[in-house]
Amino acid sequence: MKRIFKREIILWLPIFIVAVFWAFRNLPNVYFQQDEWHFFGWMLFAKEEGLGNIILQSLKVPRVLASLTFQGLFTLFATNERLYNYFSLVFHGLNSFLVFYRTYRLTKKRLVATLSGLFFAFNSVHIQSILWIGASVGSLFSTLFSLLSIIVF
Repeated sequence: MKRIFKREIILWLPIFIVAVFWAFRNLPNVYFQQDEWHFFGWMLFAKEEGLGNIILQSLKVPRVLASLTFQGLFTLFATNERLYNYFSLVFHGLNSFLVFYRTYRLTKKRLVATLSGLFFAFNSVHIQSILWIGASVGSLFSTLFSLLSIIVF
């Protein structure tokens, strides 16, 4: 079982990440909008007050882990839009692979699993969670952990 999993990762994970980068190839050309600047202002304010304030401010919002993650990304990427977009695309490709992998384990049919993963990758219903940085941090991680929970279960 472990051998099959390693082979699937080596073969299919890069395929899904490349497919997502191809599908969203114009994403690095977008720009920050209102909500991102709101987040950046909040991050700068929290950062000036120190680590304790960052944690305290994060506890005041409903999405604590998303706020802490966004603070970490802001520390790494600052206001470089492309790095946030690449981050979103990599995690969306990983999530698409996990849909493929779970479907393959359920059906044992590679074609059905591939179509499922590609449908998840290219479906426009959840496009906002990829294109919008304010939503991507929480959405992509919650999807990742949900899929991992289903696979492990």
